Amino acid sequence: MVQPNQMSPAPSVRDFGFTLIELLVVISIIALLVSILLPALASARKNAQAIACLSNQRQLFLAQRMYADTHSGYFAQAKMTTDGYNDDHSRRSIWSFLTSEYIDGSHHSLYYADLPEVYRCPTWPRAWYELDHSRMGIGMNATPMRPDDTSSIFSSSWKNADGTIKAFRFDEVDRQTEKMMIADSSTYFIMPKYISSSVFEWEIKTPTSASPHTYVSSGPERHLGTANYVMFDGHGKRLTYEEAIYAIVFK
Repeated sequence: MVQPNQMSPAPSVRDFGFTLIELLVVISIIALLVSILLPALASARKNAQAIACLSNQRQLFLAQRMYADTHSGYFAQAKMTTDGYNDDHSRRSIWSFLTSEYIDGSHHSLYYADLPEVYRCPTWPRAWYELDHSRMGIGMNATPMRPDDTSSIFSSSWKNADGTIKAFRFDEVDRQTEKMMIADSSTYFIMPKYISSSVFEWEIKTPTSASPHTYVSSGPERHLGTANYVMFDGHGKRLTYEEAIYAIVFK
């Protein structure tokens, strides 16, 4: 029995139930678990971003459908005039600006940075890019009539006499369940590089500090080796590099 005023001996490490070596072992196990779990958490975060991006693209598809409902079934092309502006250059005639009216009730005039956030892929670092149209990270198919028509909105065969681009209706696009309309891209449009009559590939360039994206008009490896694509029938999916080519060009 401890007498009054009698001091108890200081507790030792053993009194706490573990030794220094045991403590180090526990710390090592925790560090190992963290090193194992962090990549899994990072992958989960990237998957969540990919899901958010695909959700954005589906909303943009719905905006295209609403645009078509008020324009006799015609959807907005990647760009609607040769220079991408209306007559007095007060507005852009590019699909994202034309459809923004059906997202937040306005037709934004000139700046991509002013478009609603739904036009941006969550993984796309807007501040890195000096090219205005690279701020979105989401583009539209510039060759929606392939393979029947191999030209694009950038070729002279698609230009009308007044400088506008040929328009197409949803019901004119064949194989809508297989053909991409909206997808991840480094610019406002999607278009593979033409190699031959049956060969296409995603065009790449050497990244720079000001423009570090690798792909010129696509983003086929953005989300864990895949990219998001919304087809002309409205369903979305993640496709690999090779699958994405077939979503635009049928060989």
